[in-house]
Amino acid sequence: MAQEYGLLVQKNLSSVQREYRSLHEVILPRLLYNQTQRRKELTAIERQRQELRLNLSKLQEEYRSLREKNILVPWSSELLMSCTGVGQESAILCPFCPPGWRVFELSCYLLSEDAQNWEESLSWCRMKGGYLAVINDEDEQDFLEGFLNDTAWIGLSDHRREGNWRWVDETPYESTTWFWQPDQPDNDGDEDCVSLSPASKCSDDKCGEKYTSACERRAERLTLNGSVLSN
Repeated sequence: MAQEYGLLVQKNLSSVQREYRSLHEVILPRLLYNQTQRRKELTAIERQRQELRLNLSKLQEEYRSLREKNILVPWSSELLMSCTGVGQESAILCPFCPPGWRVFELSCYLLSEDAQNWEESLSWCRMKGGYLAVINDEDEQDFLEGFLNDTAWIGLSDHRREGNWRWVDETPYESTTWFWQPDQPDNDGDEDCVSLSPASKCSDDKCGEKYTSACERRAERLTLNGSVLSN
């Protein structure tokens, strides 16, 4: 009986020794390797974040400088990517936007990350230095439809008086065939605010619905006459 017990203990000890060797020879090296790789990945990510912060800081400094005074700007600058002729052979107009905003023609556009109701969207755009987007023509609407990632509020409503549509910047409202989705606006259930969807048209919606915000602001402008760049 004692001999059998001794054999069992020896067998268990051998099993424990094998597991111990496996831990040191296989599992621990793998864990150390994974930790090393993870540290390398985190280091690379942090390096990229630092580069992005540096690039953003440079862009913001360019933007501030351009607003304050006339300076020489390299043609490779992102601030000059939207330069276009303005009717005179030697004159070039260069609209540009604050970092994070997208330029189209002479306006800048920004989308919120969070969904909000219409009034909250109105306040958020004002806080960002703009207003809920005002659509003046079909080209602008086509741009916005391609710019959106999801349904967004724009700056049109009739919440003051039913059927009296008003833009937030007091631009006169004109009903057009290209503006609304079919059978819209229908005021189905007190829908007083207007939303726009990607690759679609506008529709009236309940102002309490939660959508992203499509903001607009006037673009800053530079003019190039000959070799003179001025604001």
